[in-house]
Amino acid sequence: MDITEDYKATPYRFNQLVKIAAKVTDTMVANVWHLDYDEMAVVLDMVRYGLEKSKESSSSRPADGPSRKGK
Repeated sequence: MDITEDYKATPYRFNQLVKIAAKVTDTMVANVWHLDYDEMAVVLDMVRYGLEKSKESSSSRPADGPSRKGK
């Protein structure tokens, strides 16, 4: 995704996303278990795969289906 063209967010929301990305990056490079670039790519692929599967399951759920509110 090219975030400069495809994603629209308020400056505050974008700042929050940058903070999350910084935390993830810091965990990947400054953790006790140092990851090499190939391992980092695997981790990011796993996150992307989980995100896509989650989007698929939420889009196939009926509109009046169970809600995640209150969990």
